[in-house]
Amino acid sequence: MKASLDCMFCMLKRNDEIYSQYEQDEDKRIKFSKTVMSIISKSKSSDSAPYISTKVMHELVKLTGISDPYFEEKKHSNELILNMENEIVENINSSDDKLVSAIQYSLAGNYIDFGAMSDISDDFLMTIIDKAHEFMIDKNIVTRFKSDLKSAKSLVYLTDNAGEIVFDKILIKTIMDLYPDVKINAIVRGFPIINDATMQDALSVGLKGIVDVYENGHDAPGTVLTHINKESKDLIDNADLIISKGMGNFETLYGCKKNIYYFFLCKCVYFTKRFGMKQFEGIFKNEMDIEV
Repeated sequence: MKASLDCMFCMLKRNDEIYSQYEQDEDKRIKFSKTVMSIISKSKSSDSAPYISTKVMHELVKLTGISDPYFEEKKHSNELILNMENEIVENINSSDDKLVSAIQYSLAGNYIDFGAMSDISDDFLMTIIDKAHEFMIDKNIVTRFKSDLKSAKSLVYLTDNAGEIVFDKILIKTIMDLYPDVKINAIVRGFPIINDATMQDALSVGLKGIVDVYENGHDAPGTVLTHINKESKDLIDNADLIISKGMGNFETLYGCKKNIYYFFLCKCVYFTKRFGMKQFEGIFKNEMDIEV
């Protein structure tokens, strides 16, 4: 999905906010902002926002010398949600529909997105988690999702952010319990980018001990099919079913005509306008159900 004007303005603002944490000199910040504008202006009209953002982040890394600027935030997010894991699992197991409940918690976890927002509040995250059961889930899509899970032999789960990956692990375990015949493979980013989950996160939260986890060989905050490694591309191409977490994966995958179920929160102005929803409302839809 091509980047919108809203995305471009947001990209400029967010990257200045990130750079200003390391550099207070206004002249240097202006120079960096001009570099960002140059990257945006040279992008193709078909380029997605996550793909353009990757090039901007490369420049940021060059300037700061820090390859993983959100390392501490990712570690904190993982530890925070791991401490809640047992309680969340108990809530899911006591619910009327375990799969729907696990989906709702998975949506709540998508709040942890430093790429879309400059301020991630633990208190507000707790509020979203406490109200996860209130996310509206289309019953018709759930019925189709369950049917797909029942018939599928292979499922690829595309993760998004650290912290959120604990909710992904919980949803994956729920699917494994309910649909034991489905072979699940999880895919993480190939290299650190914003607070997106990497293999290090998959290891630290115990996801790799449950399913096979693959690095996609690329550092975009999304899944750019033309740039990920062959192993990940083959897994995606041959999967009966795909779960795509987060706005970045949606932006880079939408329109590929695969059997993808998208899970994310509408966090930014562009997405709330596109889907006609309020901020932090959840999306759970199949590729064929979305028109943007």
